Amino acid sequence: MQVEDDAKEIFKRIRDCKGIDDCPGKSSPCPIVLAPKGEKVKIMVITEQPGKKTWENMEEKLGIPEPEIRELCTSNREELYERFREYVEREKGGALGELKKYLGDEFTNSIKHGGEKYYWTHFIKCPGQIREIRGNEKKEVCANTYLLEEIFALRPELILSFGRSASEWILRHSSLDKKNWRDYVKEEENRVEKGDFKAQKMEERLYEIAKETCIEAEDGKERKKHKTKVCFFFHPSGANPDRRTNRKIFDALWGRR
Repeated sequence: MQVEDDAKEIFKRIRDCKGIDDCPGKSSPCPIVLAPKGEKVKIMVITEQPGKKTWENMEEKLGIPEPEIRELCTSNREELYERFREYVEREKGGALGELKKYLGDEFTNSIKHGGEKYYWTHFIKCPGQIREIRGNEKKEVCANTYLLEEIFALRPELILSFGRSASEWILRHSSLDKKNWRDYVKEEENRVEKGDFKAQKMEERLYEIAKETCIEAEDGKERKKHKTKVCFFFHPSGANPDRRTNRKIFDALWGRR
């Protein structure tokens, strides 16, 4: 199966998801998938989950009543995703606002137009408070079902992982050293402080602490191996004081030191 066929298939599965067994979001599933128009992307951005106030924020930014936005979850998800792309373009605050500061206009343009530079996805696809529940088993149902396949289908050159849930999941499904994900962020910060963190072109930047990884399918399927670089960041929420470390790393990458 070609990469482009893989990508179309996984995006359709996410779009049509009605909730997975044991999924905390099964009572009102509304997965967000912002499929790129092409078959490949250079950088995959993984955050934990669309915020619990997603619909309220979209209502404020787009001037569409919240009930109408929620109705699109069942009536026309393609239109919902287009509305969400508009919201991404207009939103300036919160975690999304921080992402846009880190990644710039290329991130916003990729999301809005389905470009090949960035693909933004989530550890949990449906908006809400699912990431706040205790216990990993239920929280990881969504990622175990879709996220591995997204990585296989798109084979990004680089994954930027934000927050504990997504980062711990990546560590368990890769050949990276099994250390705490925060240790990776701290190592990156230390290299910035020492002045030996080399910023490279966005599509070529390679982190010294990241190893080349081959993520293997859990179902035992034979897959063509691919190499992906990974970097971990603290959650970009405006309420998270650790996000200052994220800014240090990105400033080094973009040559703003």
